[in-house]
Amino acid sequence: MDKEYIVTITEVLQRKVKIMAADKENAEYIVEQQYYNQEHILNENDLTAQSFKAKAA
Repeated sequence: MDKEYIVTITEVLQRKVKIMAADKENAEYIVEQQYYNQEHILNENDLTAQSFKAKAA
């Protein structure tokens, strides 16, 4: 007899953004602000990994 399972799907999206900044922290801050302002919208082309994990319900 079949059992019920819950399967968690995890996707990792990743994009490299080249930017000029005074230092590493400032570069991260600028790109983070751009991301939250929807200047960088990751999609299926940015998919770098996926995994599937099942456990009994």
